Amino acid sequence: MNCPRCGKVAHPSGKKWKFSGFDVEQQKCTGCSKTFSAYYKDGKLRHTVPKAKK
Repeated sequence: MNCPRCGKVAHPSGKKWKFSGFDVEQQKCTGCSKTFSAYYKDGKLRHTVPKAKK
């Protein structure tokens, strides 16, 4: 997965939880060292917080 902030590679940080029907996984970027949350539903990535830059 790529970081929504800088676009570099990110990896799971190990923290997972459920939120309103979503499986949420915290990711940590190898480029900017910031964390973000990836929201999955039915095994597919639905969105990230923060949202990806366009």
